[in-house]
Amino acid sequence: MVYLFRSKIKLKGVVETMYNVENLVKNEILKCESGLIELLLKVGCENSEINQAGYSIDMVENSYKKNEDTQNRIDELEELEDITEEQEEELEELKDEEEECQEIFEWWSVTKWLYEKLLENGEPCLYADFGYYWGRTTTGQAINMDSVISKIAE
Repeated sequence: MVYLFRSKIKLKGVVETMYNVENLVKNEILKCESGLIELLLKVGCENSEINQAGYSIDMVENSYKKNEDTQNRIDELEELEDITEEQEEELEELKDEEEECQEIFEWWSVTKWLYEKLLENGEPCLYADFGYYWGRTTTGQAINMDSVISKIAE
């Protein structure tokens, strides 16, 4: 009986999270703008007027990030209270390691609120004169299955 009760509580939490994710996707993600943004980024490299409007590959925030394993090790070492000289050297080497360019598969128009949350979570984003855009680094699945969306919805 207790196990069944705990299962219901756990299931209720999963259902609430799913509901939050669906609402977030429905209300905060406006529409797919992949074709438009890709074209503007391509032309922006050649046209200074478009570049001034904010459509430049240099304007994409969080386009580079550390490998996830590397970042986890950095976080682990930074949390240590008593760090050895060897660990300190490892930490410096890891921090100096080159960041990887995030591959963007889709561009989505999003609200300002979601834009800020995505930036906080290390997602590539672009703000330009015409709005806020998220550079989605996954494809082939529904947006509500993206881990970053689930994390924000919690």
